[in-house]
Amino acid sequence: MTMNHPIHRLPPELVAHIFVHSLPDTKHPHQNEAPLSVSSVCRAWRRIAISTPRIWSSICIVFLKGKMPYTYPPILKTWISRSCNHGFSFTVEYNPTSYIPGTFDYDLAEIGSTIDVLVQNHATWRNISVSAPTQVANLTSQLLSVIPARIQQISVHTSKFPLDKLFASPLIHLTHLSFSSSTEFTPFRTHTLMEKLTSLSLSVGIFEVMEVLSRAPRLQQAKSMLHLDAGETYSIEPITLPYLHTLDLAVSSTSHSAEDDAMEADLQFRRFLTYLHFPAIKTLFIRFDIPGYTTSNNALHWTGVADLLSRSGATLQNLEVRGASIASFSQFLEALPSLKHFSITEALLREHIQLISGLIHDPYASPGGHSQLCPNLESLRITCRDHLLTSAVIDICSIIVASVLGGPISGRSLVLVVPTQIQGSLSLPSSSRLELVGDDDWVARRRHDLYEEIGANWRKVEHHLDKLAV
Repeated sequence: MTMNHPIHRLPPELVAHIFVHSLPDTKHPHQNEAPLSVSSVCRAWRRIAISTPRIWSSICIVFLKGKMPYTYPPILKTWISRSCNHGFSFTVEYNPTSYIPGTFDYDLAEIGSTIDVLVQNHATWRNISVSAPTQVANLTSQLLSVIPARIQQISVHTSKFPLDKLFASPLIHLTHLSFSSSTEFTPFRTHTLMEKLTSLSLSVGIFEVMEVLSRAPRLQQAKSMLHLDAGETYSIEPITLPYLHTLDLAVSSTSHSAEDDAMEADLQFRRFLTYLHFPAIKTLFIRFDIPGYTTSNNALHWTGVADLLSRSGATLQNLEVRGASIASFSQFLEALPSLKHFSITEALLREHIQLISGLIHDPYASPGGHSQLCPNLESLRITCRDHLLTSAVIDICSIIVASVLGGPISGRSLVLVVPTQIQGSLSLPSSSRLELVGDDDWVARRRHDLYEEIGANWRKVEHHLDKLAV
């Protein structure tokens, strides 16, 4: 590019701004993408690129099996120095992500020297994501033992790092946390509050979940995979989170053969909920995977969830349910007059077939007809597993038929969300007031509110160094 080119008339500040917006959205960009591409065009652009800290402030480190085609330490030192006071964010991953015992063939010296550089510069960390196998547990522990107070987002997925070690020092700037580990519970040594934590995703034991919830007074979104074990007891104070508006719970238990053990798991879940108080909760996602609760003859009870909402004085607006059979579901929905969005699995809907008329029918059109559930409902989503798609078509057709029973004004206006795979095989009568939407389109439409990512989410704007040279 010649120096007489019109682009050289732009102020350097504007060129730097263009460079920032040229960064790829994915963490695995192609070789000819920013930031290195724009720093290789000419000397003028190189000077501007090198002096723009933001475009050097985030990196994705991927360790490959065998001999690495490049070495990370010098690259990291260069990028960290160029990021200046902007702060430095990184992801550590191992490729491939599946490991067969005895086949771990990574360059431990390269991994160790890379970890050393990151640890030496830990004061610059702003957002970090670490996903590591058991074979490098010691190196992972070394990396995560120096979390700085200025950290804003943390994502950790490893099997051998105790959650309590993250809280060795106050995390006063932490806003987003994702953590997944299978270690035994270790009591936290201090009770340091995370005053700025707003978004949390955990896959740990119930005790760790309670510990973190009790430290996050301003939490707004929480997602947790709860594993229930019979006989666990809790001796903690009730937890009130006045700002929590979204809760996503996946509840599972160890496989049991005896019905009494499955009932104990149900009791453990209700006991867990009794410690919680969420007055601002608007959205609840809940998934059950408890052996023994698979038929209507042995169903979960909604007592715990109903009591939580009643005790909190909450007005639930969005509810998505998946998993085990549920007892007295209609009665539970009757207590949710403010519900605007409801999602249910095809299998659960088949067990509670009476829900169709209650959810679809408009009682004001025919006072002598069915009673209506959730009078403010705006959208109904039906989900199912791939092998149940055929039966889902039949059940969804029942909903469509119910929407026109009694004449064109008997069904309420409602967005009906169906699996994308079967959307093309469904059609609406001209008199129906339903709007048919596929799952993919619906999730995309509501990605920024109902389906907003919970936990650490900064990784969408990372930059990958694969096969690049500074």
